[in-house]
Amino acid sequence: MTAGCVRCRRVTSVEQSAGVDVTRLGIDDVDVVILTFALMTDVFETPADVLTETYASELLGRAEFWALAAVVDDRVVGGLTAHELPMTTLAAERGNDATFVLADNGDEHALAFYRALVRELSDVTMFDLPPG
Repeated sequence: MTAGCVRCRRVTSVEQSAGVDVTRLGIDDVDVVILTFALMTDVFETPADVLTETYASELLGRAEFWALAAVVDDRVVGGLTAHELPMTTLAAERGNDATFVLADNGDEHALAFYRALVRELSDVTMFDLPPG
């Protein structure tokens, strides 16, 4: 999918190289983040609803949410999203010495990410109990 930008503008340029402008999207870039999510959905072949303008605006308004768009000639050609994880800082401030994070055993990307952050793994079993 090659999504054309209705209005691609530089908010906070991260890098410009070989005609590619990588930009952190801001609150005024709702149309660009919608195109970026649509591109990622297509590339990763992940079924998803198109983001609404309201939801996209809420995401972009969160300081802990990052959306980067790679733009060439006013076309979104790539993107990246991330959330800052303040949980370990918050846990330490509250006197906790550990933060527990769940990851699906089949999600190799998540497992690799969390393995890179920790000194040792915890071997646990989690049960989902139905309500009621």
